Amino acid sequence: MNPRVSCLVAALGLGPATMAAAQDAPATLARYQGAQARFVWTTEPGSVKRGTLVRGDGTSITFALPGEGEVTLPTTSLSRLDVFAGKKRHTWHGLAAGLAVGVALGFTSKVDSVACKDSYTTACSRGEALATYGAGGALVGALVGTFIQSDRWTPVALGTLRTPVTSAGGKGPPLRLGVTFRF
Repeated sequence: MNPRVSCLVAALGLGPATMAAAQDAPATLARYQGAQARFVWTTEPGSVKRGTLVRGDGTSITFALPGEGEVTLPTTSLSRLDVFAGKKRHTWHGLAAGLAVGVALGFTSKVDSVACKDSYTTACSRGEALATYGAGGALVGALVGTFIQSDRWTPVALGTLRTPVTSAGGKGPPLRLGVTFRF
């Protein structure tokens, strides 16, 4: 192998041991052992089950389902498998919604440059009304969005669990590189 390519492979951590561990099906499932999981199996295509991933290998996966105990399923019968990755807050969505409502209220509020000196409910200009109601709405929306949470799930590639890793020419596992962007 070219010395420059060898240095690049070593610097990126893409050596044979790293790639073999990353593509080994039991190691992938062992990483998620004890995690909450949701899955769909082919016998009940519309039903999403949720439980704890107990153990698994390339041929079968065992889940602990609430009220049903442990259930062992072959990986070929699973059509989808997701692992719980934590909670997500919706602060930015709340801020945007609050800002929109606040600006709408700013357009409908009373504006009087004379009466505004004696009243806290009347704005002196349309810009002041938009800024006041927009900022207030954004603040309230962000606060409400912080308290609203949803679950984040990471999909597990079932194809890597079902098929054994083979290499071209028998010289080790194939080189694969993937990039995932999450927002």
